[in-house]
Amino acid sequence: MQSNKKLNIYVDIDETICRTPSTRNYSESVPIQNIIEKINKLYDEGNTIVYWTSRGCKSKKDYSEFTKSQLEKWGCKYHKLESLPKPNYDILIDDRTINPLVEKELNINNILEIRDHFVQQFPQNTVQ
Repeated sequence: MQSNKKLNIYVDIDETICRTPSTRNYSESVPIQNIIEKINKLYDEGNTIVYWTSRGCKSKKDYSEFTKSQLEKWGCKYHKLESLPKPNYDILIDDRTINPLVEKELNINNILEIRDHFVQQFPQNTVQ
């Protein structure tokens, strides 16, 4: 059963939809096609997809045009690319994070089910 609820979904780029060398040479990034296909399906279902990256966060270099070119080359469907100011963190702990490499089926119903689970478990963290 398809949900009518449309979500605003932010998706990281490096190590989420592509593998990037530790040197952060983004021209050597390799797309993870099955993850891109899952994100594209969410786009096709009417959800808003925003790619959010920390590229250039430390160096202050603007990688936006290069990144848009990569996303187009890789066949990524999205509404918007956001970069700075993304915090420069080593670990992200978030009650709304989904790792597409772990989730077998990444679709709107599973996302809503995961979200509802966390809302029930941690109602104090729910944004009203």
